[in-house]
Amino acid sequence: MLAEARELIFASVTTSLVIAAVQGIICGGAFAIVGLDSPVFWGIVMAFFFLSLLPGGGRVASMDSRAIWLFSTGQLGSRNHP
Repeated sequence: MLAEARELIFASVTTSLVIAAVQGIICGGAFAIVGLDSPVFWGIVMAFFFLSLLPGGGRVASMDSRAIWLFSTGQLGSRNHP
């Protein structure tokens, strides 16, 4: 039973790390496509800082804060960001 529990924990952690990397790559690419500054930085924040272990954690920290900032500065939908 302990061996099976160890395998399950290893599989869960490994899967979380792979999902975190994929999430960072996809979201960093999305930031680059829409022209936001520092897409690599925000991709790393989403992937490795939160490691996708907190549901919505990476998204809330980066995408929502960027959307609020763009909306408050009147640049929503604009490709000319400072």
